[in-house]
Amino acid sequence: MTTQAYRFLNTTNGSHFYTTDLHERDTILATAPTYRLEGSAFNAIGASALGAVPVFRFYNVNGNSHFFTTNVAERDVILATAPDYRFEGTAFSAVDAPAEDLAPVFRFYDTERGAHFFTANTEERDTVAATPGYRYEGVAFYEPVSLAPTTPPIVVVVEPPAPVAPEPVVVVDLAPEPVTPEPVVVVETSAPVAPEPVLMVDLAPEPVAPEPVVFVEPPAPVPPEPVVMVDLVL
Repeated sequence: MTTQAYRFLNTTNGSHFYTTDLHERDTILATAPTYRLEGSAFNAIGASALGAVPVFRFYNVNGNSHFFTTNVAERDVILATAPDYRFEGTAFSAVDAPAEDLAPVFRFYDTERGAHFFTANTEERDTVAATPGYRYEGVAFYEPVSLAPTTPPIVVVVEPPAPVAPEPVVVVDLAPEPVTPEPVVVVETSAPVAPEPVLMVDLAPEPVAPEPVVFVEPPAPVPPEPVVMVDLVL
């Protein structure tokens, strides 16, 4: 017995979710508007089929995405070292080795979103492999091809918002406008004034006529009186 694995696109972050549970599918459709159904991604083999192994499912609580693996060693490493990944048990069954009537399901790692992408469609595989940001990690597991969907699923990549056309740059000329110089008014100077004549003042005193010299004749000499000799001897 095989069942279809339905694929949802989480439009909030571009990651994908896979489930074979019809009740889970319908619950998501009814209550999670941010999840968009993209159809059947691949077919899942029944748990009782020969060679069937469980596909383990983890929920990345930080990245809001799911991870699937059939590798027991990988499961155990995640449980031991990645506390952000919450183990949710077995999602569905697969075969981990190639066999007749089985098709590989390819695994990619989205380096931009930190999530994994799975597809069984070779055309989609090639398209995703050529898309920047997706790293091919090989075959994840094998599933039967009998119920392969007739229309291959299409990868819906969340496009970044369209670039906003930049507003035109207004170039402001910061240089001041040239100021027209005011006309130069030439003021004529008054006619030169003739200098007043310099009066030469003769500072040398006028010569004074000397007064006439009056010669005064000295008085006639007076003849000395005769000296009287007194004999003082007693």
